[in-house]
Amino acid sequence: MTEKNREEIFNKLADEAAAEHLQGLERRQADYEASDEDKKNQLDEANLNAEVSEFLTEMEDPANKRIADKLKAETVNLIADEIHEACRKAGWYTNLDTGEWLERNIGEMLALVHSEISEALEGHRKNLQDAHLPHRKNVEVELADAVIRICDLAAYLQLDLGGAMVEKFAYNQTRADHKLENRKQPGGKKI
Repeated sequence: MTEKNREEIFNKLADEAAAEHLQGLERRQADYEASDEDKKNQLDEANLNAEVSEFLTEMEDPANKRIADKLKAETVNLIADEIHEACRKAGWYTNLDTGEWLERNIGEMLALVHSEISEALEGHRKNLQDAHLPHRKNVEVELADAVIRICDLAAYLQLDLGGAMVEKFAYNQTRADHKLENRKQPGGKKI
């Protein structure tokens, strides 16, 4: 069996495992939403959280890591696609004067991400609650806005944001300049 065949078989198994797990979560969510108020109260959120935690722990096992990484990446990409579709429906990709498709300015979109980060900094400096979601800290909501804008941009450009995040996170864990002992050295990264 060639490496390519092994990879194809592994990817098929990973896809099937991910699909099966996601279908189970979707069934559970549908059952929860379809149940009456008394039944909802009987559902034990702690057990659900424990199951998710157990699943995530299993996925950290090296034998399951590739499946877990694929699930993480696909989840980010699904979120990005959902956000982008909502932005399209809201008209952010439509010329308001003509109703025609609008090519977005990438520099402008990146600047808008930066504006959300700046708002997060200001919210953190002043320890503000958010004006639109007053039960949340402003820094939390503005960081969410930044992620939403990043996801929209990534989907617009048809980027594999999820895959890049998983790979970059793994790479950063191997970097010598990210190791605590090296950061403590003179000239090491402090922030």
